[in-house]
Amino acid sequence: MTLTPAFPVGAAYVPGDAVILRVFEDRYLSMMERVLQSDNTFVSVLISAGSEVGGHDQRFDTGVLVHVDHVEPADFGIMVYAHAEQAVTVTRWNNDDSYPRVEFTLHRDEVLPEDEVSAVRALLPNLSSDIDRLFALMDVHNISRPKVPGGVSGLIQGVRNEEIGALLWTLVRLLPSGPLARYEILSEMSLRQRAVRLLDEVTHLQEIITFRFGQ
Repeated sequence: MTLTPAFPVGAAYVPGDAVILRVFEDRYLSMMERVLQSDNTFVSVLISAGSEVGGHDQRFDTGVLVHVDHVEPADFGIMVYAHAEQAVTVTRWNNDDSYPRVEFTLHRDEVLPEDEVSAVRALLPNLSSDIDRLFALMDVHNISRPKVPGGVSGLIQGVRNEEIGALLWTLVRLLPSGPLARYEILSEMSLRQRAVRLLDEVTHLQEIITFRFGQ
């Protein structure tokens, strides 16, 4: 299998995320040169310990396939503008080059049986109302949040069965979750499990804000 360049970073990207990176280390400048000469893709994974600068980092094995849209020169290194496409699991690391390369498998949203579709759909109104309550709480305490024209309910209204996976990633991107929480949600699981995990995360975020700021 072809080895794909990998960039361990301190962020956990999910499908649909904008990925903006300043690249300045020689090894990752070389990596980006190879990426741009190939298919414009690399794998991004979250660092579990250490730093992406200088090497010696420890990495999680779940990440995303990233497509580079364009690159611009910067005062120090280059700016890379890209977007995260699909979730992946790294099956093998190769550190023979100056930068890591990986073999990986893509996560595929399963074709849901009717009873599973019904179970996921039954959770969507709860997700919508819980996220709305989270946003209202953030507004009370002047915490910046994304603006959603039509509200979260507008996002789930009329969603087709084959769009549920993409919808859940959209909802993940709305939340002010930390990298470890995002990594957990990114891990390979059924759509129903992801929806339940999202509900838990929204509740957790509400509890954090309430604990920090009060009612």
